[in-house]
Amino acid sequence: MRAVVDLLVEEYYSDNRALMMESFMFSILFHVSTIFDESPSIREYVDYPVFGKLMSLIEQ
Repeated sequence: MRAVVDLLVEEYYSDNRALMMESFMFSILFHVSTIFDESPSIREYVDYPVFGKLMSLIEQ
């Protein structure tokens, strides 16, 4: 997961492509969700207001 975070930070400081950063965030959320047995699937995160806010901040 550290490698994905590093890629996200690198993308932020270089090309700053929102779609790439969004993909990295999906990957991070997937890795975090595997820690918890009863967590929702990765696609269900799209409906969470916090996730929407995070994606909005990334795009900004």
